[in-house]
Amino acid sequence: MILGGTPLAYILARWKFSPKPYLELLIDLPIVLPPSVAGLALLIAFGRQGMFGPILNALNISLPFTVAAVIVAQTFVPAPLYVRSARIGFIETDTQIEEAALVEGANQ
Repeated sequence: MILGGTPLAYILARWKFSPKPYLELLIDLPIVLPPSVAGLALLIAFGRQGMFGPILNALNISLPFTVAAVIVAQTFVPAPLYVRSARIGFIETDTQIEEAALVEGANQ
């Protein structure tokens, strides 16, 4: 969540692009889904016959009804909350602080 959510939050906070509202809608979707619908969506996506099922089978990965599936499901709902919080943090951080850090030699 941290490795993918933090850069995503930074992009949403700092960049301007036309499909941004649609991306925000897609990110916030797990928050409003009932848990049964979210579980069914994950099963349809990552099940043996799902969208990514053949790819996972080719890699010899069986995800449904495993501990890894529970971890994915438990990450599915709080991930948008993390992205939302981090985005607010990036918005509230003054860009002059970032520019000063770059002048002082900080890496991007």
